[in-house]
This record gives sequence, C-alpha cells and structure tokens, in this order.
Amino acid sequence: MENLPQELIDRISSHLDVVQLKQTLMVNQKFQAAAERYSGAFDEVSIDEKTAQKFFDTFSSHRFRYLRRIKFATTLPAPQCDPDAGRPPCRESQEDLKALDEDFTRQIRLLFDVISKLEARVQSYSPGNVQLTIYTPFMDVDPNLFCRHRAFVSWRVHLLAPQHLPILGSIRALRVVNGTSFSPFKEPWRTLRKLDLRVLVDIANKLPNLGALACEIGGDEWPTPLTDETTANFWRVYQGPRRDTRHDFASAVENISMPPLREVLLNFICPNDHNERIDQRVAMPDLVAPARYDPFSSSLRTLSYSLRRMCIFAVVDSTLFLPRDGSTPSWPYLESVNVRFHMASPSGTWYFKGLQDGGRIGGYKLQDESAYPPLEKTLQDEEEDEEEDYVDWQGWAHAQFRVMPDDDVLGPFLAAFAKSTQYMPSLKEAALWCPLKFSVEDMGGLYEDYDSSEVKQDDVQAMAWGIAYTAPGQKAFSEHPGVDKAACRQLWWKVGKCRPNPRVCELVRQVGRQQHGDDLIEHWEDEYYGDGLVDRDIFEAFEWRVFPDFNLDLFYY
Repeated sequence: MENLPQELIDRISSHLDVVQLKQTLMVNQKFQAAAERYSGAFDEVSIDEKTAQKFFDTFSSHRFRYLRRIKFATTLPAPQCDPDAGRPPCRESQEDLKALDEDFTRQIRLLFDVISKLEARVQSYSPGNVQLTIYTPFMDVDPNLFCRHRAFVSWRVHLLAPQHLPILGSIRALRVVNGTSFSPFKEPWRTLRKLDLRVLVDIANKLPNLGALACEIGGDEWPTPLTDETTANFWRVYQGPRRDTRHDFASAVENISMPPLREVLLNFICPNDHNERIDQRVAMPDLVAPARYDPFSSSLRTLSYSLRRMCIFAVVDSTLFLPRDGSTPSWPYLESVNVRFHMASPSGTWYFKGLQDGGRIGGYKLQDESAYPPLEKTLQDEEEDEEEDYVDWQGWAHAQFRVMPDDDVLGPFLAAFAKSTQYMPSLKEAALWCPLKFSVEDMGGLYEDYDSSEVKQDDVQAMAWGIAYTAPGQKAFSEHPGVDKAACRQLWWKVGKCRPNPRVCELVRQVGRQQHGDDLIEHWEDEYYGDGLVDRDIFEAFEWRVFPDFNLDLFYY
C-alpha cells in the first residue's frame, strides 16, 4: 500500500463518496491527502479576526492546494456610553468616524497579513486559485441607549493607507458584498455601514493575479419614501458622501495600477428591491457636479477595456460607453455585456416618464452643508428624539409610474451603447436594460383610469425595458421558435409600444454588422407579452446564463 503512486491513489479516491473517503483517511499519508482533496472539506473556509490563526494552522500545508474560497467577515464595535451620564449623542463625531476607519483597516490588514504569511509558508505548493469574499462591516446598536439616528448612517467606512498592504499572489477573484441585510424595523438595530467604493480598487491593486472582480453593495443609498416627516428624517440618506465616494472611486481607477481583469460583476444597487421603493415624484440628487461629466461611469468604462465579460448594475450615463473627450475606446476581448441601469441618471434626470404627463424632473444640486450628516446633535435632532416613540414606520409613499422612455434623456444613452459596439470586435451577446415598476395607488386620481394595455398584458408590477443582441451562432436571448442560434445577427426590442426614434433604432441595427454582415433578424413582439413591456425575468434569465453566480466553479477560467 505504501508503494502505490500518489496518482493511482488519487484516481481511486476520485470515485469514492464522502463516507468511503472517511474510511480511507487513516490508511496512510497518501490516502489522507487524497481524501482531503476529494471530500471538498477544504474547498472553502469562513474566517474573521478571531479565527484567522486557526485558518493559518489548517492550511499551512498541502491543504492550501485544495482551497478555493475564503470568506472574511468584518464587524465594527458597538458604540459605548455611560448609562449614568444621560442619553449619548445621536450623531457620530469626527473622532468616532476615524476610530471606525481604523478598526476596519486593522481587520483588512490582519486578513492580508495572514494570507501573505500563508503564501510564504506554502510556496512549494501551487500558487493557489482562490476567490476572496469580503463582507462589508456592520454594527449592532442598542435601542435602549441610542436613538435611531445611529441606526442609519450615511458616512462611509474607509481603508486607510492601503499602499502598506502586502501583495497576495493566490487570489484570482475578489468579491465585496453586503455584510448583513438592513431594516428599520428590527431590534436590536443592526446597522449596515456603507463602504467607500475605492476600497474595491485599493484591494484589487494588491492582487496582481486577479482576473475577476465583483461587488454586491449600495442598495441602501436611496431616499426612503416614508410618509411621516419625522420618520423620514430618521432614515435620511445624505447624498454628499454618496457623490464623493463615486468620485473617489473614479480617481482611484485613474491613478492606481489595476491588474488586467477579465471578468467583472459589479452590482452597485444591491439589493434591487430597496432602490425601487423610491417616490418617483421627487427629484434625485445630481451626483456629477462639480465635474463636467460623470467620473464614475467613465471610470467603469476605463476599467472594462481588458475584459472578456462585463456585467454592471449601477446609476450610469453614456460615458460608460463613450469618452466625452472624443478619444477612441477599445474592447478587443469583450464577448459578453450586460448593463442593468437605474431609471435615474447620475445627473438626477429620469430616463423614464409617466403615461399621462411628461414627468421630467431635473436633478437637484448638493449644497455642501445640507448634503452631509451633522457631526454633533442639532436642535432638530432633539425635537425628533422626543417624537421617536410616536413615529409611523409603516407608512410608505408608493408612487411608481415611470414606464415610458424619455427620448431626450434615454436616446443618447442608447445611442452611445450602439456606437461603442463598433469597438468590440469579439462581441457575442449583449443586453442593456432597466427594471421598472408600475404601482400608483398613492398617486390620487392621476392614473385612476389608466389603460393597462399601454404597459403590459397582465397586472404584474415587476417589468423591464431593454434591448438585447446576439451574434450569429449564439444562443438566442429568449425563447423564440426557429431562431435559436440563427445564422445571422439578432436583435430583441423589449421596449413596449413606445419605439426609440428612428435614428437611434438605426444605430442599434448596426451592432455587429461590421463583423457579421448585413443580415439581421429583429424581434419586436414578445411571445407572451406582445408589444407590452415584459417581465424582468427575461433579462434576469440572460444574466444567470451568461454570468453564473460568483460562488460557482464555472466562474474560474
């Protein structure tokens, strides 16, 4: 038994189930190694700062070769106070924020240090093919000691001095995801702390073998339409930090060297249901000024030039596709594109309007003082604290009625996408779409007698507006008899009864023409929804097919 080669033992073990592998575990070291490999017991590990040393001890050997996923949870200490000193301040001070940044930074440094130490120990083994998932920090807040202003925080948590982090060669994929769900109704309050977006870039900069980058964050950045004014103020989202973190992300992409990524799945509006609960009658913030164009959208375009697959969910504009300075973009390897954009543009202008009225509202400018949370208790805070026990947390002002494209706003965005594809010679499939809802029970009589056929054929609220493209020989975007893997280009127009203007339509028809010729099949009506707006499941099915979940081994290349 001792003389059997490792290759033969591995071959035998690969056919055994978990129970049988346990029985061979103690035969000898060769069978132990094979059992550990094929059992999957060392494929994934979840750690935090308390278990980091155990992680090092477990994988500082041949087991490192089996490791595929590391999940690292970050937390922030609950705020402390002296119960005998009266109710503590309901606002975080500059010193509080600095302490939180330092605590988060300490945890990330611990993670990097232990992986770096592990890589040095196991350098005789393979360099690793690891997906690292980092969960954004959260904080538990005692409602018996603190007011609700501490439960909803707009300030960002920052990574300090990222240049001092060690280089990690074993990480091939990075995910940054929400560390917990967020709700104003649960006690004790678990507040999800918003992360500075440039953390993605700063960490990626330290991963030279990184091929894939993902995030699932940002869904808690939207104004919540609570009917009670005091309640809405408790859950107020200050938009100054949100604008700043988008601009900081763009600055980081411009000034920091990034590894040549091959795949991204960047969801900056996760979870989607929260950012859909907005009151579409109110103005959205201008997240672009004082810049001349949206630096965030532009930086995502720069980030995408080396990609093979791109999936982005975000508030973006046409600079995601075309530079404003007239320079020529280039995506030589890009094969698959999926962009799920929000109905509000970065400037605050809506891409969509209502059925009966124009509904156009321009974005409002962010004034420095009112755009940021106070760093000390205000007179208004004192008044709201006294009313906290009487506020109504159940009153939601639903007003979701924007389902008709605003050609003046959406047209240039769609045109920029179409033009950009001429610089994507390898493009096989693409989708550009926006989730929509139609829920107008709080709109009074404005839509009391609306014709539902203008929207779709049934009464399901979750809809989508968008277009999709497939190159010759590619699997069809959606089921359609006789056209799956057609010999020519195909276009799907899931745009309802409102058609884009002819000039934009003609631009979209040019997608793929340079590479594949003039032949084109266009699909204007859906098999189930006809010429109405479709259920968003159609576009989500495309996402799942082309961009499988980051947790799956299919993700690795």
